Amino acid sequence: MLLVNPHQSFFGVQRYFEIHLHSDEGLDFSGLTRFGFALPYMGNNQRLGWTFTDNYADIGDLYVEHFTGAEHPLAYRYGGGTREATSWTEVVLVKAEGGVQRRTLRFWKTHHGPVVGLDSSGRPLAVRLAKLEEGGWVDQLDAMIRSRSLAEFRGAVSRLAIPYMNLMYADADGNIWYVYNSAVPKRDTSFDWSRPVDGSEPRTEWHDYHALSELPQVLNPASGYLLNTNSAPMVATNPAPFARTDFPPYMVGGETNNVRAQSSRRALEAMHDITFDAFDRAV
Repeated sequence: MLLVNPHQSFFGVQRYFEIHLHSDEGLDFSGLTRFGFALPYMGNNQRLGWTFTDNYADIGDLYVEHFTGAEHPLAYRYGGGTREATSWTEVVLVKAEGGVQRRTLRFWKTHHGPVVGLDSSGRPLAVRLAKLEEGGWVDQLDAMIRSRSLAEFRGAVSRLAIPYMNLMYADADGNIWYVYNSAVPKRDTSFDWSRPVDGSEPRTEWHDYHALSELPQVLNPASGYLLNTNSAPMVATNPAPFARTDFPPYMVGGETNNVRAQSSRRALEAMHDITFDAFDRAV
């Protein structure tokens, strides 16, 4: 039995839309989607379903870049030498009191990513975000929607093209699965990744992504239940088979055993041999 409580606004681009996707080729999926999404992003087909909640793994970093000066304005230090940044202009339309104005803006990009601002010392900061350039959200959602078994579904999720969100899964075979889904870059743990790192230091480069098998997850726990309320993976069930210290410090965010998780746990642990109708009344 799978429940999601989508507490979103009824107004604005953040609201959810109920959707039923059906085709004569055998596709039949009920769920919801969000503004701008091409496909449903959670729900169920005849065999399985899933829900998402937000999580906060570290999937992006800021790099302090060191440009060499006015003589070579695009050159920035890296390792024992320099690299060349990319610069370009874009025309942006801005609504003003007198109407829409055209403004030409210049942008810069290093090999880490676009320069998005300055630190407190006035040094340029470039941002790198997991899976931003690789993409793949729609392809992964399509594979998840078409999955008919846990094995197929895990194969779809293993792409990690959807770079964040807790995932809760249930299927008609009785499997329940929770995974702290995140496209987490592998990093040198000698650096403090909660702060901007030195972009001229090659050791701050990412080293691929952690595989799905390396993420916090629970399959068919003895407790018979799994939950997530934007809460920590360590409280997904009782007891959880891992601790925060079992993972790199940048992998699990600051989520806690929040009040909604505590309340949900009390309700779930009071349920024994419950039917679907009784579950529906309880929640």
